[in-house]
Amino acid sequence: MLRGVVSMLERIVVRNFRCFETAQAFFSAGINLFSGRNAQGKTSILEAVCVLLRLSSPRTPRLAHAIRHGCEESGFTVAGETRGHRVEIRFSPMRRQVLVDGLPPRDLSEFVSSERVVWFGNADMQLASGPAELRRRYLDFLGGQLCRGYRRALGAYEHALRSRNRLLRNPGSDSRSLEAFNGPFVEAGMRLENLRAHLVGELVGLFRLSYARLSGGEEASICYQSGSGDDLARVLKATSAQERRLGHTVAGPHRDDLDIQVEGRPAARYCSEGQQRTIAVALKLAQAELLGLGTETPPVFLIDDVFGELDATRRSNLVEAVTSPGVQALITTTNAEGIAGLSPQKHYLVDGAVLHELG
Repeated sequence: MLRGVVSMLERIVVRNFRCFETAQAFFSAGINLFSGRNAQGKTSILEAVCVLLRLSSPRTPRLAHAIRHGCEESGFTVAGETRGHRVEIRFSPMRRQVLVDGLPPRDLSEFVSSERVVWFGNADMQLASGPAELRRRYLDFLGGQLCRGYRRALGAYEHALRSRNRLLRNPGSDSRSLEAFNGPFVEAGMRLENLRAHLVGELVGLFRLSYARLSGGEEASICYQSGSGDDLARVLKATSAQERRLGHTVAGPHRDDLDIQVEGRPAARYCSEGQQRTIAVALKLAQAELLGLGTETPPVFLIDDVFGELDATRRSNLVEAVTSPGVQALITTTNAEGIAGLSPQKHYLVDGAVLHELG
């Protein structure tokens, strides 16, 4: 699987984050396990790590949702050490401050691109059969780490889409006003589509190999499916009457999808539940492989209670991936004894938003 120097996350401290008033955890190379009953705070620790390394949450697009109840005005703090640097994120509804070794980084995008993460949560089990939004989120999470300018392109498109939709909902707007918005919308949309198409092109071979290995030789494929066809400007003209009737934009990258097939058949329609779960694992392993290419350090795996959703064969394959030399993984589970072959270097029991380190 992945080889190289450990992408070493050493420690995290959280204050007023989700259910935690304050908590601290130290991490080792290899497997770091967080076990306990449901709704005790296990997922929130992994989410805090993602916020520390990526400045974003895999659970919500709004970091304000991660502020502990009753602390909305002061906000939360997430701090820690990674690769020899101390990082601190202070977030409130009024301000976001990022400090690296006590100072604001000169280039925030450079810091974010240097920290690579693979998040694998329960919702990801629906990557094959769930709504297209899940697959777009998968691409955006990966693209934001791999492609310089991806986050900027995504933000520009989302801003253009919101502006255009507001105009479409305004009964007093005319076609001339809408045409003035079309230029920036098409420009941002085409930029984002090109980035996504390139990203999927990089993933195709890695996904095919991962799926074949996990399934015992079945063939699977992924293909980028544009939400606007070949020509976004032309599609906007063709759908203008429909858009005015509906009050929103009907074509563009917000309708993008991944076409996933197994043995030449659409996965969502024809695959068994086991095959769909194999697709989810293969997509995540392909993501990890792509993030690790050309770098000295593999990504950090954040795996949130998915082992119970997998059969013995798929559990074994995922365990093999995260226990490869050079990999650091943070894993949550309700049943630590139920994951064969997993020998954690650090093990915390999470109980009522309190972390207890086990021997």
